[in-house]
Amino acid sequence: MRTKHHLVFVLVLVGMLAASAPSRADSYVNVTLDENGHGNMEGFAFSGNVGLDPGPNGGPALVYPSPVGVPFQVGDVLLVEPGGDPTELLRFTADQTTQLIALYSNPDSCVDLADTGWFPSQFQPNLLTLPVTALGGGATGCIYTPTPGQPGYVSLSPRPMRYNVIADVPEPSTALLLAVAGIGLAGFFWRKRKISG
Repeated sequence: MRTKHHLVFVLVLVGMLAASAPSRADSYVNVTLDENGHGNMEGFAFSGNVGLDPGPNGGPALVYPSPVGVPFQVGDVLLVEPGGDPTELLRFTADQTTQLIALYSNPDSCVDLADTGWFPSQFQPNLLTLPVTALGGGATGCIYTPTPGQPGYVSLSPRPMRYNVIADVPEPSTALLLAVAGIGLAGFFWRKRKISG
């Protein structure tokens, strides 16, 4: 009798979990890229390195191998500040053997891998312009879900692609850095005093 009740409980629990779980048809294939070569697709990490972009007017860029093993729509996504100044370029390109995602940053300071000092003056014919937006936690960039014909669209994907491009992550403030250094020095002198005393 007890086993029967347990079985009913398990079946009800499984039914509740299945009903509350989001449908896979409603979700996205999430691809995250940042300006320091950290890529991630659905929990699978991959890396980008500075390399040569084969696209029109291509130069040194932060180049990621395509994480999706199927063809995507070639084109450029230009990210612009509210004033209209271009800050980043996400380029989906291909040569005879590989598909690449190149990330350019119009550098104000050369601290990230994408800040190579080169920014294309010509774009691919398939060009989309998007605003840079706040992503939370002080970071900026864009979240981009291409539709058919737009750069990065993958027709063979079972779910829509969504690209999370992290352009800038705020630097720690000077006050925070000084506070951390002060705590470290206080700990050093406290320990030195304890050992010598």
